[in-house]
Formats: sequence, structure tokens, C-alpha cells
Amino acid sequence: MKIKFAIMFLLVGALLFVGTPILANNDSLLGLQLPTMEMLEGTGTHFEIQDSEYLNIIIDSEKEINLALESIPKIISLNIEPVEINTTSTNIILSGLEPNKTYYKYQDSHRNMVVFVSDSEGRIHFEQDLSFSHHIWFQEQESTVFLPEDCEDYGIWDEDSLTCTLTQDLIESVEITGNNIVLDCDGYSITGNGSGYGIYLYGRNSITIKNCEISDFSIATYLIYSSNSVFSENIVLDNVYGFQVSSSYNNEMINNIASNNTAGFYVIDGANNDIIGNTIENNEIGFQINQSDFIKIEDNNILNNQYGSGLSSLENAIINNNYIEGDEKGVYFRDKLINNIITNNIFVGGGFYFEGSLYIEINN
Repeated sequence: MKIKFAIMFLLVGALLFVGTPILANNDSLLGLQLPTMEMLEGTGTHFEIQDSEYLNIIIDSEKEINLALESIPKIISLNIEPVEINTTSTNIILSGLEPNKTYYKYQDSHRNMVVFVSDSEGRIHFEQDLSFSHHIWFQEQESTVFLPEDCEDYGIWDEDSLTCTLTQDLIESVEITGNNIVLDCDGYSITGNGSGYGIYLYGRNSITIKNCEISDFSIATYLIYSSNSVFSENIVLDNVYGFQVSSSYNNEMINNIASNNTAGFYVIDGANNDIIGNTIENNEIGFQINQSDFIKIEDNNILNNQYGSGLSSLENAIINNNYIEGDEKGVYFRDKLINNIITNNIFVGGGFYFEGSLYIEINN
């Protein structure tokens, strides 16, 4: 059976429904409430996140900037870049913090740390470099293991294969500081305290992370401006986001387990990132994919999530041979979905919900 169609807010039989955007807070036409992913993107000088589960953050910039802002439990994240090419810096006021509290500000690496104490009104002032794009984040506690530099304190380092194999559990964030590095946790765990990143990759290439159990972080694994890396045979549980991939390309997440997170997988603004052979279960959202091209979601078991997935602004995606069961609200597709192919998937409960301009092929 093959169904091939283009839709502009068109209701077709029992298969297609008009649903609410996965990022929206309001109820849909079906009376369904979708969870909120606390990201705000835009261009300007004033930005606000409201109704956050963490902090309702306000950013005021002296000069116009492009900003992607997140406020999720125990972490505030800013992906920032200039609008004008000759703008080298701007002054920023961050409001909405707890008054008179210590926060740790990082830029592009845990090594680049500045300690701030918010004022009596919960504000922090800082000058921000805009000579190129940056990832900045604030968290409430400080703690990091750097690999491969610190490997021999926690495991065995093999210089020939550039592999760090853990020999003990870690209770700190891990940052990968080089390219072509392999982290083999060998079944040991990386456990946080509800804040920060479990494993952090910024601008890294050809990294392999395997056999790790990562739990109790804001974000278990975070890739930004990174490429050609593989995450396999890992378990991420009890985090806000299990795997988050931002502005990254040609990465693979294979044969992992994502369980009891707010979102098992969260991919935004990239291409050729593959999610294959994973078990995605008991999350609020199985996976959330935004603004991605040529993504492949294949051979996954997506089980007992409140929402199977939310997909928006996808081009040339392949969603193939997934088994989806017990998801209360099914799979949502929204906005600028072009040349996507959905084939050989099995749904037990739930269904497809489409909203926006769609060019989709559904097979079998």
C-alpha cells in the first residue's frame, strides 16, 4: 500500500488530524495538551521565557543578536551570534535568577568558567564576545572531568586507539576535549545531581561514546557544533533531555536506551543525524526533532511514552521500520515537512497527527 500526498491543513479520514505544535502550551483542536520544550529562538535585543519549569529568564542585549535560549531544570543555555558582521561584543543583562545566589557561567567549555553572584533582584550583567558564535550556559554547581587529560585518574588510557576505558563510576560532568577520542564506560555510570551536562561535546569531530549509563543531569549527552560522532550501547535515564544534538551533522545514535527522561532524544538544527535501533521508553516525549534535514529514524522501539514524537520543519527525513506502542498521543508532524518518507512502521495505539504544509509519502 502506498499513499502519496500534499496537505495544507487537510483532514483525511481517520489517519490525519490537525494537532497542536509540539512546542505550544495551548490545547489542540483535539483537546490534547502537549509538553513544553523550553527553547526560544529569535533575533532582537529582548528575549523572555515564560512558564518554565525552572526559571523564567529574561535576556536584554545592548546590541541585536541571534539567540537560542533554553531554561530547563538547573541549567540556562544560550546559543548566541551577532546579527551584524562587524559587531564584536555586546552588554547583556540576564534577569529572572534567584537573588543573591552563586551561578557558574561557562563559554564553549567547562574550562572557561566565571563565577557570578546575582544581585538582590536576581540579575547578572556581563559583556559578551560576538566575534564568532558561542554556546554559553549557567548552572548552580561546578564539577567536571576532562577527557582524555584526566583519564588515568578514572580509568585506562590507550594511546594507540585514543580510548579511555573507565574503571569506576563518575559523579561529575565529562567534557571531551579532543577529536577522534573513544570513551568506553565499560558499564560504569556517570551520575549527576540534577544539573548540568553528563557528557559535553563542543566543536568535536569523530567521537565515540559507548557502554555508559548517564543519569540525573539536565542533559545527559550534549553535542553542539560537532560531527561524525557515534553514541552506542548507552543508557540515559532520569534526565531532562537524554540525547540533545544542536547545530551538528553526521552523527549516529545507535542501540541506546533512553528511559524516564522528559525527552529521550532532542535534535535541532542539523543534518544527517541518525537515530537507529534504540529503545525509547517511558519518557514524556520519545523524540523531538526540529529544523533537521536528511535525518533517519529507523528500527527503534518507541514504547509507553506520553507522546511518541514531535517533528517539525523536516526535509528529506526517513522514518522507517519503527515499532511504536503505548504512546498516549502518537506522532505529531508540523511545519515545512518536505520530501519525507514514512514506511513500514507499526503503531499499536496512538496515530499520526499532521499540521502545516506537508509533502509526505507513507508506505505500508
